[in-house]
Amino acid sequence: MITRMTKYTFLLLSSTSEEFLGSLQDLGVIDISRSQKPVDSKSAELFNQAESLRKEIAVIEECNYSKDSRHCEIVEAIAAAGREKAEKERWGDTSAKSEASLLQAGWKVRYFCVPRKKYNPDWESICPMEVIDSDDREVRFVTVEPVSGSCIPAPETVVSEKTLDGIKAEIAALTASLVERENQMQLRRTEVPALRERCAVLTEQLQRHLAKSASESAAEGYVNVMTGFAPADEDARLAAELDKLDCIWTAEPAKAEDNPPIKLKNNWFARNFETLTEMYGMPVYGEFDPTVFLSIF
Repeated sequence: MITRMTKYTFLLLSSTSEEFLGSLQDLGVIDISRSQKPVDSKSAELFNQAESLRKEIAVIEECNYSKDSRHCEIVEAIAAAGREKAEKERWGDTSAKSEASLLQAGWKVRYFCVPRKKYNPDWESICPMEVIDSDDREVRFVTVEPVSGSCIPAPETVVSEKTLDGIKAEIAALTASLVERENQMQLRRTEVPALRERCAVLTEQLQRHLAKSASESAAEGYVNVMTGFAPADEDARLAAELDKLDCIWTAEPAKAEDNPPIKLKNNWFARNFETLTEMYGMPVYGEFDPTVFLSIF
């Protein structure tokens, strides 16, 4: 029996085609051929749209939040707000109204955080100051000095003008947004079939466009096109693995005109006579495998 084969087509703009080829071979894709097609603005647009959809589908199916850009933005914002909250808790809330009044009078509240070994107690006699927090590593203090400049020989520390309650409210709002985003991603799984269909349409349009422009000069580089074959009973495994690779791919049942590699599949007894079939000539794909009859003789 001749093993049914699936024909795979891969499109990638990446220059790492050799690495990608190795990945295909490791997965069991055989008889791989390669070519390059010129890229113009139209094919680049189709490729980017299809690639964007492919990545979106992967994120939704895996429900891998780390691959969702919006989810990552919210996580980073929560982390930044958390750091801001921790810093604010060490300084405590400040009165924006009092600081504004002092500023109008020509005085400015300045914040400093210096290493313990660089802190000079004599600074306390230079200007009004108060130590807010200190430990074995650093000293945090506040001074009230003329707007014209500071007499403390250390860089000022920027302290958030937000209140501690305001930062906590911001974190709560961001956390709610994160939960909503995760719920949205869970619900979007129902959209995957439609997105796959749209991606297939774009890929087909791209392949047709590349075929038409094969003789034209490249305006924006080249698309690497690879085709290969694998046994049809490997479809599910390969689909799962190929979705992890950085490429656009399509799969379709191999036809005789595709000239797929011939792989025989017989029982343990007939398999001993496959060498005779190879000697007399392998059958054409889609035709009858004579091995079982050769085993009789």
